[in-house]
Amino acid sequence: MDAIELEGRTLARFSFDDQPEPDDRCMFHYTSADALASIIDSGRFRFGQLRRMNDPRENRTWDYNIQSPADISEAERPALQAEFDQLVRSPVRIIAATVEDPRKVGDSDDATFLRGFSRSRNWAQYADDHRGACLVLDRQALLRAVSAEAAGYAGATVHAERVIYEDRQATRLEAGPFIEVRRSPGDWSTSAAAEAARWHAEHWRDLFFRKNLDWASEREYRIAVIGVAESESFEVDLTDALLAIALGVEFPPHHESVLDHRLNSGGFPYTVVGKMTYRNGAPDVTGARFGLEPRMFNDASLMEQLEELRQIGHRSP
Repeated sequence: MDAIELEGRTLARFSFDDQPEPDDRCMFHYTSADALASIIDSGRFRFGQLRRMNDPRENRTWDYNIQSPADISEAERPALQAEFDQLVRSPVRIIAATVEDPRKVGDSDDATFLRGFSRSRNWAQYADDHRGACLVLDRQALLRAVSAEAAGYAGATVHAERVIYEDRQATRLEAGPFIEVRRSPGDWSTSAAAEAARWHAEHWRDLFFRKNLDWASEREYRIAVIGVAESESFEVDLTDALLAIALGVEFPPHHESVLDHRLNSGGFPYTVVGKMTYRNGAPDVTGARFGLEPRMFNDASLMEQLEELRQIGHRSP
């Protein structure tokens, strides 16, 4: 993925025709048409809470092995479990995306099967059954935006890496035993808060970057921010991170007709837009356009098109 200098900014250039990127330079986030409109209009992306994820491993209350100097009665245990679960999971905010499949293919016509925007399961499950869109995000630019935003949350930490897939309970360590909740003598709430902080520091990967094997085809890459109060949202500026948008094959015409204007008004005049199509089941992207004007483009005409966009500025079409 190349980069270009324009108006004092370094812009990564994404092409739907490139071979899959080998090192997670791009993240691909599937979403609905309505959510896409909200993201473009605001210029910001809101991270999700664990309880809103669609995996029962993440959206259901966990069971904890609470150790105590004194016996815990069966009547007391549910309240302790619920309180600790709140402390462990509610401060976490996540963006879930997929990444390219870098496997080599002999026939270049098959390369689109490996692209991050070509995942039929993701289109059906996360993009409103092909009526939504796939955001192509510059991973490094997004991480910079996340880190800058997280600095405003006292004690917040940022973690980013690929999800590991294995069939193991969420609170069980790789070596076998369950993670213990060490309950100190005295006030439970104080002890629980300190213990939850220890879990976040020592076990964030086990807790928040593992999913069951059944999800492995998604090739998920996620960014997690830990340390956001339940009543607070976590949003980041996408101005430098949004490279391209692939529209689903059933993307609503009333959304598509205003998309160029929406991108221009929202501060994304250089975002590449294309639309998914399928030929005998093989995915492809057609009608790629760069910025404000519908056009096919290629490397040879890139700088000419950029100069044209620079001249017309942010004028609405």
